[in-house]
Amino acid sequence: MASAIFPSLRLRPTFSSATSPSSSGDFKPRPAVILPGLGNNSGDYKKLEVTLGEYGVPSVVAAVSRLDWFRNAAGLVDPAYWRGTLRPRPVLDWYLKRIDDAVREANELSQGKGLSLIGHSAGGWLARVYMEEYGNADISLLLTLGTPHLPPPRGLSGVIDQTRGLLYYVEENCAKAVYTPELRYVCIAGRYIRGAPLVDKADANVDSDVTVGIEGGEAISELALASNKTGDSSGPSFRARFVGQGYKQVCGRANVWGDGVVPEVSAHLEGALNVSFEGVYHSPVGSDDATRPWYGSPVIVKEWIHHLLDLNGCKHLENLPDSLLSLTCLETLEVSGCLNINEFPRLAKNIEVLRISETSINEVPARICDLSQLRSLDISGNEKLKSLPVSISELRSLEKLKLSGCCVLESLPPEICQTMSCLRWLDLERTSIKELPENIGNLIALEVLQAGRTAIRRAPLSIARLERLQVLAIGNSFYTSQGLHSLCPHLSIFNDLRALCLSNMNMIEIPNSIGNLWSLSELDLSGNNFEHIPASIRRLTRLSRLDVNNCQRLQALPDDLPRRLLYIYAHGCTSLVSISGCFKPCCLRKLVASNCYKLDQEAQILIHRNMKLDAAKPEHSYFPGRDVPSCFNHQAMGSSLRIRQPSSDILGFSACIMIGVDGEYSMNDLKIRCSCILKRVDDAQELVVMDELWYPDPKAFANMSFGSDHLLLFSRSCMSMGAYNEVFFEFSIENTNGDSSTNLLVEVKKCAVHLITFKDMLQEEHESSSSSQQFSNDDNENIHDPDLEELDEAGVPKRRPDDLHKEQPNPKKIKFLPVPSKLHQLIDTPQ
Repeated sequence: MASAIFPSLRLRPTFSSATSPSSSGDFKPRPAVILPGLGNNSGDYKKLEVTLGEYGVPSVVAAVSRLDWFRNAAGLVDPAYWRGTLRPRPVLDWYLKRIDDAVREANELSQGKGLSLIGHSAGGWLARVYMEEYGNADISLLLTLGTPHLPPPRGLSGVIDQTRGLLYYVEENCAKAVYTPELRYVCIAGRYIRGAPLVDKADANVDSDVTVGIEGGEAISELALASNKTGDSSGPSFRARFVGQGYKQVCGRANVWGDGVVPEVSAHLEGALNVSFEGVYHSPVGSDDATRPWYGSPVIVKEWIHHLLDLNGCKHLENLPDSLLSLTCLETLEVSGCLNINEFPRLAKNIEVLRISETSINEVPARICDLSQLRSLDISGNEKLKSLPVSISELRSLEKLKLSGCCVLESLPPEICQTMSCLRWLDLERTSIKELPENIGNLIALEVLQAGRTAIRRAPLSIARLERLQVLAIGNSFYTSQGLHSLCPHLSIFNDLRALCLSNMNMIEIPNSIGNLWSLSELDLSGNNFEHIPASIRRLTRLSRLDVNNCQRLQALPDDLPRRLLYIYAHGCTSLVSISGCFKPCCLRKLVASNCYKLDQEAQILIHRNMKLDAAKPEHSYFPGRDVPSCFNHQAMGSSLRIRQPSSDILGFSACIMIGVDGEYSMNDLKIRCSCILKRVDDAQELVVMDELWYPDPKAFANMSFGSDHLLLFSRSCMSMGAYNEVFFEFSIENTNGDSSTNLLVEVKKCAVHLITFKDMLQEEHESSSSSQQFSNDDNENIHDPDLEELDEAGVPKRRPDDLHKEQPNPKKIKFLPVPSKLHQLIDTPQ
């Protein structure tokens, strides 16, 4: 049975001291303990046991009968029940004992490898209580299915805590959810029916009460169809209103999605990996695998089983067995960090996702062309891989090819560009590839092309045909001013481009057409040899990040920069003399102008003025300087500063510290701790209002070093002084291990603070309104351009008419996964 259905297998190394198991042991998943939900008995989970067994996962169901749940009636005689402050023990000691018995049985099967807990409904939060009371040393995964983790909001009219305080106890006393290699919380919620309030409201319009969409919608509930026949005209059904009242008792709201019993919002936990499935019903009782699947139905188990198959114990695994050929339904295989593997595995032909990364494989065999259904191939980090076979071009279904970190790989077969019409993602970063294929323009479906930190210094002309590109990164690993000058690729056609990196390509000119990239959010032109940036950059109204590090011939930044610019990195621009345009963007958070020794006096005055009184900018500015600005009225030598009898109407402070550097000091090693303490001298009371450790941005500060003394400026808002009559500031530099720095190369030489008062803020607001009016007039005169995108009320560019024909995403999804908040994560993390 195991070979008939085995869609996902993951192998990663373990760093325990345990002896590595045999090859066959490497493929034995950890056993799982199934914890029944409220009102369910062990027999309700027999089919789930069978399904897990088909994946090779042994399981034990905690022994619970329906009559056992009447034991909870003992809580009725506890006064805490009526006060709503009930605790799990002793009322639920019987259930915790059943869990412990099942865990002991599973441990005998695991032979010391650990186990997984699968908690359905109340079994999920009872598992958390068990882990708190009995310990979790043997548990590596807690997977909850439709568990109401969160207590209802207090004080809401008509809302009564059904657990009588138990969930409040769990929230306040049990360990917070985590997702680490040692312990992973995975919380799964269902979206089976949307509730509705008893009384119609404007926002209570529901398209349908029930939706069942199992990967493309091949299974549709009869109940959903029946509901849709009458639901369009009559509004929410009686069932939706009834279910909504149940949701309201759990989360305080009726008009939310849920599995029919537990709202989606209550089934997720902060810190866990949270997943939602469309069309999933709450309980095995009343479910139907075809029309009303629950979390344990085979078609749903298929979607979360990989969490149980993330195997440890393969640190010394040498090679994968040929028995993988017999797993005819294997869809995903992930092997990472197994450095003793030196042969490419033999696999069944229908595998779809293959990751063989960070191994000792030195060649990909020609037989890889047999994997005709492969959609994603990740062979990154294989430092011994020298070449790819031409036959890899026969993978016509391939959508993603990741080769990053294959540091001795020197070329890419040009045949790839002739046949891989479906390829959307190509990652060549940190390889030794020197040139992109001239026919790369044939990959018309390509959306992400990452070829940074390579030996590439030129973009083929055919790249202009890749009109769907959203991320384009090309460039060498190191700056050079010698050799042939590169031409910037033709940019006018990249309407969907979100991130553009053209670093260390020895370009001497940036074309005006860069202003046509209306979707651009990040622009990295570091390590080139141009003297000016075109004024057309002002038209990039969505640009939030600009990198021009080590552009040593750059003389000035444009006077008109995009107004939504948040981050400007100009480290090592040794010819830079003017940055006055940096202070027109109204949202600027960080300016790095380190090692820019030719900044004119006007630029430094602007920096002093802009950073002195603005408490709304939480980020930092770096620039060269051997003394703190005189406008900071509290100054001291060394790393600490004490201010006595400050004004009582303090709203915040601006600070400046002088970092003394003797020689070269890596900015990536510069971690700065700042603490601010309010003190009351008469009774020695203290209040810590700030204690922060600032880490460098690894992407921004890579290969960057301070060459002399520099100033760091920042501002913060804080609470009123109240009865406190002293403020103490302390700054320190820590190394990458978090210890106070003992390195004599760097120290805090001087610090200064300006306390921002209400009067200062009024003065700043008056000055800002005057300058903003002038800048607004300049906008109307200079920045209006019919080619710019039109913004909607939320500030999001409206779609152009020629975008309407593009393919839209399928609205039926089986999973809702977290999305990275920053765009630069798009480059590192596939969406």
